[in-house]
Amino acid sequence: MTSFADDLSYKQVASQSTTYPHPQNEPQKYVAGNAVDRNPTTCMRTEAISANSPDKTVWWKVDLGGVYNIYSVNILFKNYDGYGIFISSFIMKIHFHYKNHSTQN
Repeated sequence: MTSFADDLSYKQVASQSTTYPHPQNEPQKYVAGNAVDRNPTTCMRTEAISANSPDKTVWWKVDLGGVYNIYSVNILFKNYDGYGIFISSFIMKIHFHYKNHSTQN
């Protein structure tokens, strides 16, 4: 049984649509998994989107590894040096993805 304060996403498998270019000596700087490592000094970061970008949307997701009742979600946004935090629209989807695990005799 999990409590309301459990961090179900901690160290789970995370992915994102694109990853912002990282410094050559820091290949893990903006990877998706940074968002679920409980370290506020690391972060995930996708490529920027704009009218001139090839991508018009970006996404990030985490597989919680099980089925849970979700009562709240906490999101921490990071302000990058020289950039403010700007979110024009934000959609959160929580869904159940069933994996069919059949066995053969």
